[in-house]
Amino acid sequence: MLTPVMQNGLVFGGWMCVMFTTFLAIVGFVNPEIMLGDYPPDVRAKYGPKSERAKRQGRVIMPLFFVALIALFTASVLSLQQAVGVLTFGDVFLSALVSMLTFNVYDLLVLDWLMFVKWQPKFAVLPGTEGMAGYSDLMFHVRGFLIGLVWSVGLALVVAGVTAIIV
Repeated sequence: MLTPVMQNGLVFGGWMCVMFTTFLAIVGFVNPEIMLGDYPPDVRAKYGPKSERAKRQGRVIMPLFFVALIALFTASVLSLQQAVGVLTFGDVFLSALVSMLTFNVYDLLVLDWLMFVKWQPKFAVLPGTEGMAGYSDLMFHVRGFLIGLVWSVGLALVVAGVTAIIV
């Protein structure tokens, strides 16, 4: 049976999946080049450097994403407090970690493998890089997943630490 802490983490992990998928769809339709740094190496090499336009767009879009992420974690902590009463560092850490791990698994299975490797929608493929091997490189995505595990722990520590300082 799931504890309220884990339930909170799963719920907000789900919301993180929705938020990030929406963000990626918007970026993909506006200009996928904004996310150039997240593409496989062969795709980045063939595509070339990020344009000034994409850099400017990224400087607008990325802060909005981070504000939304902070708002999501704030809502998660407030929801957790309602569920458990007194917040402990461990409860906040576990909830944030479950959220991040939920998103990381979703990112690997749905966004990377299903969308990027199998489906490859036009909005996600950079012009001139169609059919490149990197789009189907499963190990590239697994490496990203493993890096995401480290980031998950780090971000959960930050969320729990900031909460402990504020509360």
